[in-house]
Amino acid sequence: MRFWWLGVVVGTLALLWALTSYAAGSLRGDVNDDGGVTPLDALLILQFDAGIIGALPDEISTGESVLLQGDVDGDGNVTPVDALMILQLDAGVIATLPDKPTPTPVPGGDRSLLPLPDGFTVNRSGCSRDGACISRGTVAFYAASTREAVVRETTAELVVMHETCHAHQHRTLLDAGLGAAFDKWATDTEEGQSYVEAAQQETGPWAIWALSVYIWTENFAGQCANYYLRPEALARNAPVTYEWMRGHLP
Repeated sequence: MRFWWLGVVVGTLALLWALTSYAAGSLRGDVNDDGGVTPLDALLILQFDAGIIGALPDEISTGESVLLQGDVDGDGNVTPVDALMILQLDAGVIATLPDKPTPTPVPGGDRSLLPLPDGFTVNRSGCSRDGACISRGTVAFYAASTREAVVRETTAELVVMHETCHAHQHRTLLDAGLGAAFDKWATDTEEGQSYVEAAQQETGPWAIWALSVYIWTENFAGQCANYYLRPEALARNAPVTYEWMRGHLP
């Protein structure tokens, strides 16, 4: 029962939320991007630490590292200590959050150099040129037949990059003479085999053990997007995968 304290904290948060909120001068700690630092942000950090949610809302909406918002104590991680400091701030126990050190930049890739199929485009209309449209429950998709990342005008850049990384997989398959057989990327291409071998060694917080070839295909696209847009988060949470990306992608 590692997270027995979560229920207690949730109840405390509800009380504190009713009593007061704090609008921060800077938005450090505002992980839900509502313009203030409140007990709700602390709750989200606790859920993130417990694995109940896989990412914080500001990380999803902006594509930025959680270190920019959730790491309020500046130790390089998002932990219950950060949640505690937000609660202390909200309750008036502390007047301000501590000064945060400037993190050392973590190099990512140059996405303009990522090999993609000839004619690849990002289509923000929600429908591909051959009439396939984003369906309910789907936020985006890669259309291999028309070589498009199909998204909407409001789609987060991280999601756009995810579908662009699927386009890169398509390019790898084309170079191997495998067409659009995405189920063969992990098993029949040198890139896919190498990626799976590296990712299976992952022990970081983002370690994912694939149950199928499809999961490896999606896993790569997600981590590829992180490499280009959130390299700090990838290096911290999946260091083996990060090093593989540095060695194999531009």
